[in-house]
Amino acid sequence: MDANKLTRKSQEALAQAQAIASEYNHQQVDVEHVLTALLRDSSGLIVQLLRKMGVDVPAFDRAVIDELSKLPRVTGGGTEQGKIYITQRLDRVLNRAGERAQALKDEYISVEHIFLAMLGEGTNTPCGRVFAHFGVSEEKFLQTLNEVRGSQRVQSADPEATYEALEKYGRDLVQAARNNKLDPVIGRDDEIRRVIRTLRSNPRPLPTAVRATWHQRRRRRLKRKKNSLLRTSKEFFSYICSANQSYT
Repeated sequence: MDANKLTRKSQEALAQAQAIASEYNHQQVDVEHVLTALLRDSSGLIVQLLRKMGVDVPAFDRAVIDELSKLPRVTGGGTEQGKIYITQRLDRVLNRAGERAQALKDEYISVEHIFLAMLGEGTNTPCGRVFAHFGVSEEKFLQTLNEVRGSQRVQSADPEATYEALEKYGRDLVQAARNNKLDPVIGRDDEIRRVIRTLRSNPRPLPTAVRATWHQRRRRRLKRKKNSLLRTSKEFFSYICSANQSYT
């Protein structure tokens, strides 16, 4: 696997996995450490996808940590981050993630490729048992991923930021109405009547009315400015005339 092909989020997950291994006094970084790192990113793509699949993410996280706690610990030296290495199992998973990226015609290895490679291990691994218990399958994950990603391809080192841009920066009014989170219409009769009066007072479309109002205000400002200049000119002319008369 080419490390230069990892996205920023994938690199962060691997770095975080190494820190988690050191935290648990583990000598090697394994798949469970990487999965824990992905779950710790609460706003990350993997957590979003699991939520969309209806998975109880906190319970899922606890189950992964339970499996992580079963790994052998080492006391004393040898658990510093610079002395921790990845297992052959994790190396195979990362290589499969690269194959997944190629299969999806992606240019970079993103977190979803790593997660798919974890799902491909089967149910005989600690992660596999957690996946099976929570009903997380490769088929369901791919289906949810396609709903989020659509036809987008991973063509940059930071593709996760472009996923669900509308959901991140917009507002789903239909869902807000279902959750009774929209501002109420009943009880706001005065505001509604004022809006209706404003619209009825001008037969032109609202954008046209707004533009017309702006131009009217601009013309009034210019007229006031012109009148002010005229008054100043008249006063100055009167002053010159009176000065000339005094001089003569």
